[in-house]
Amino acid sequence: MLIAATAATAAMRTYPQAPSPETATTPPYDSTSNSQGSHDSQILPLSAPEARLIEIYRLIGQARIREALGRAENLVRDLPEFHLGQLIYGDLLMAQTARLSPDGHLNRPLGTNSSSTEALAQLELEAARRIQALRETPAPGTVPRQLLLVAPKVRFVVAVDASRSRLYLLENKNHGLTLVSHRYVSIGRNGVDKWVEGDQRTPLGVYDITEKISADKLTDLYGAGALPINFPNEYDQRVGRSGRGIWLHGVPKADYVRAPQSSNGCIVLANDDMRQILRDLVPMNTPVVVAEHLEWVQPATLDSAKNNAMHLLNHWHEMRQSNDPQPLIQLYSRQFWNGTDDFEAFKEKIIKDHPRQATFSKDRSLSEVSILGWRDRYEILVITFTENHSSSIDKHKKSTKRQYWVLEGGQWKIFYEGTIA
Repeated sequence: MLIAATAATAAMRTYPQAPSPETATTPPYDSTSNSQGSHDSQILPLSAPEARLIEIYRLIGQARIREALGRAENLVRDLPEFHLGQLIYGDLLMAQTARLSPDGHLNRPLGTNSSSTEALAQLELEAARRIQALRETPAPGTVPRQLLLVAPKVRFVVAVDASRSRLYLLENKNHGLTLVSHRYVSIGRNGVDKWVEGDQRTPLGVYDITEKISADKLTDLYGAGALPINFPNEYDQRVGRSGRGIWLHGVPKADYVRAPQSSNGCIVLANDDMRQILRDLVPMNTPVVVAEHLEWVQPATLDSAKNNAMHLLNHWHEMRQSNDPQPLIQLYSRQFWNGTDDFEAFKEKIIKDHPRQATFSKDRSLSEVSILGWRDRYEILVITFTENHSSSIDKHKKSTKRQYWVLEGGQWKIFYEGTIA
């Protein structure tokens, strides 16, 4: 059985000399490798405990076992609840009397306790996931493929790569989205692709943070606080997914982090990391992308899809101003459902209200548009925008609306439309 520390040894041998753990603020990336195959990599801040962990890995990779042992001893002294740190420290103590194999592995017999075996396997997986995420850092300037357009009022976007147990935080700056930090996270005990309540899986899709819950309103299980997301969203409901209570949240005081796959479906962070995102993220104004594997691309490659989506939205706005309601009706799916009306009921409302809406629509403009794409069994677009009213009756009134579009038979149709704020 490979131990957590030495399982990462071969990978860490390619890393350059790390700064000391007292001064380490950036990860020791391998400048020859990232997820896009580029020869550039981003240097992003790590949490202090993770920076210290990576330093220990590198010392092991350089066969500097005594130094690694000293660093590990300091780490567990400062963070006794960091279980991976405890395991590495124990393994390094064992390495004082056991000889490492040429490939850096330390073999030892396992006990018969199945829970202990599973715990060890999860810690080894945690080590592997941390190293993988740091070696495969997204290329500079790239964004997750789902982020076609983010409105100026949106300051941050969250993207989770379940395969790497990693949460990425992107800041929306004047020149576009910039990756500013990334953090280790835990996901569902049974992996991803949630379908039914109780399946202990983390959902995949594009979501919103809906509220912010402080620690004083929660039990110790949720640690520093929580940020619920809107699962199941309207697309999830369309395809039959069910469940509730999917949150980003912290860990109990007795833990530093949780194992990579150990939650009931939530996305779980270290309490220090959770406190930071609780401070930065705004409910109803922070998109969340959860993917099994994030694909990072240059923003220019998304221009065609973004322009097509903007054309759909503008065409919808123009059809609302038309004297004939039929072109507008044709933009809606026969599977339409907004929580109250199906397609036939909604169509009747359009026909009845269209003369008035056509007049009012001429005094309305659209702004603050965000467009997120998603594809699994269907291809969808989630378009959120602000509708600005300028008529004398409701001048200065604004409303935030959201539409879900689905590609049906080669044509884009709206299957949900509603006001969210």
